[in-house]
Amino acid sequence: MKGKNTFNPELIKFDNNGKRLRTSKTDKSNHGMGIGLIEETALKYNGLMEITMNENLFCLSVLLYQN
Repeated sequence: MKGKNTFNPELIKFDNNGKRLRTSKTDKSNHGMGIGLIEETALKYNGLMEITMNENLFCLSVLLYQN
C-alpha cells in the first residue's frame, strides 16, 4: 500500500530523538496516533513501513508479507 499527500514542511515536527513524527495539532489526545498504529501493525505482521518526504510531498508505504 502506498499513500501520497501534499503537506506544509513547516508543520512537520519530530520527537526528541528526531525519528518519530509528532502531531502539530493542539488537541494531542485526539490526534497523532495514526502513523504509529500503522507502524505497529506492519511490525506485528513482520512487515515494513517507510515514510519519505520530498519538498511538499509526503509518502507513506507499507509492505506486508503473505504467509
